Amino acid sequence: MSCCLSAAQLLGGVMLEVKGVTKLYPGVKALDNVEMTVEPGTVHGLMGENGAGKSTLMKILAGTVKPDSGNIHIDGESVQIHSVEDSHAQGISIVYQELSLFNNLSVAQNIFVMREPIGKSGFSISDRKMEVETDKLLRSFGIEINSSLPVLSLSIAERQLIEIIKAIRLDPKILILDEPTSSLSDEEVKILFSIIGHLKEKGCAIIYITHKMSEVFTICDEVTVFRDGKYIGTEKVENVDQASLVKMMIGRDLQHAFPEMVNSIQEDDALRVENLTNNPFYHDISFHVKKGEIYGLYGLVGSGRTEIMKGLFGVLPKKEGRIVIHGKEINVNTPTKAINSGMAFVTENRKEEGLILTSSIEENISMVCIDHVIQHGFINRRKESELAKKHVKGFRIKTPSTDQMVNNLSGGNQQKVVLAKWFEHNPDIFILDEPTRGIDVGAKFEIYQVIQELVKTGVAVILISSELPEIMNLCHRVGLVRNNSIIHDIQTDKITEDQILMKLTE
Repeated sequence: MSCCLSAAQLLGGVMLEVKGVTKLYPGVKALDNVEMTVEPGTVHGLMGENGAGKSTLMKILAGTVKPDSGNIHIDGESVQIHSVEDSHAQGISIVYQELSLFNNLSVAQNIFVMREPIGKSGFSISDRKMEVETDKLLRSFGIEINSSLPVLSLSIAERQLIEIIKAIRLDPKILILDEPTSSLSDEEVKILFSIIGHLKEKGCAIIYITHKMSEVFTICDEVTVFRDGKYIGTEKVENVDQASLVKMMIGRDLQHAFPEMVNSIQEDDALRVENLTNNPFYHDISFHVKKGEIYGLYGLVGSGRTEIMKGLFGVLPKKEGRIVIHGKEINVNTPTKAINSGMAFVTENRKEEGLILTSSIEENISMVCIDHVIQHGFINRRKESELAKKHVKGFRIKTPSTDQMVNNLSGGNQQKVVLAKWFEHNPDIFILDEPTRGIDVGAKFEIYQVIQELVKTGVAVILISSELPEIMNLCHRVGLVRNNSIIHDIQTDKITEDQILMKLTE
């Protein structure tokens, strides 16, 4: 990695200055005269509700979106960023929330892709030499991943770490991290924070985009807040608390992080699962969920929570065991059978599994319940539009129109489209896998309220979450998952967070 330092890194001062940047889209002002200043050797948090403009500014700095007005200064000089190549030339590296690795290439090939080192002969060095360099780089940060492995064989958390190493191998002056811990375990978060500390010592300016308040107070020096495309303010982290940051983000006080738990549990089981097995994905899974109950699944990253639910939904169908829905045994061997049996599944990977990004909001919402908009054998576009407008209003989806392409929405609004799609299906059993991942605090509360409205009507909800406070404050019971099996099943009011973590690690 390069050892050349910029003037800002050597002398102090400002590494990045954004002044008066505006970006307009048809019907939307994504950024409205925003500003931000980042000093070398610091971590600068960037927060705001989904749709606040954080991603738009990141795309401008990445060279994939051109601003309509404003100025960008890097290391004291005015710069024009018209392309990704321009961004790289200015020393900017970005790690996106959505992974961009090539699954068919090895770890080493991904880290060096498009930037293969040249040997003395003038040709690219061998894969073996790339692997040796990559292994050395990974070990220097305490990451134990074999660089010859194909990326496809890695967990989501491991891929996230590789994305970060790929970005910092370029020795950036400015590193932008977008929700970098969304898939990481506590131990992996410690590794990431160690990497960030190393970069700070070298004088790198880091922009840290997150919705996790605890991370802002742990790792950031300053924090800037955007709201509705506008700059709200910048504060030293030691001068703010969680309540004041939330107020800056949503424009009002949020009295509670979670709504009061509802007592909606009915006598009858909506779902009973007995000895479900499909090795190596899950084995001997038994649990039940009553009508009106929120049942949590909690385990460390890689424990098998998602695989269990994919088994229940027919994506990884069971080899052994029974699934009983409303007292009737059902052979759920395909997702279609699951849907027809009254199940809905909001997956954790919304972009690949929950949405068609190149289709409109209208088309995505009507996808599962197409019969609701069919008339005389054809899709009635007026009905489809009315259906979408109903859910856009109900879920407060920020969009100029319902015919907007889903890939133009913020992550939080995309998640609301997924929820709306399944909500219209009117399921009896609602599986939610990380439904609030990458979503701001205000939108989270709204989704919590939607979940509670569902169980009030007798719907059974299964909630998978990596956020233990979410499990403890929303769920009536929790199944603890380890090694692809449920090892404990307990009421949340009879156990503490510390006791849960002890049981999962004992």
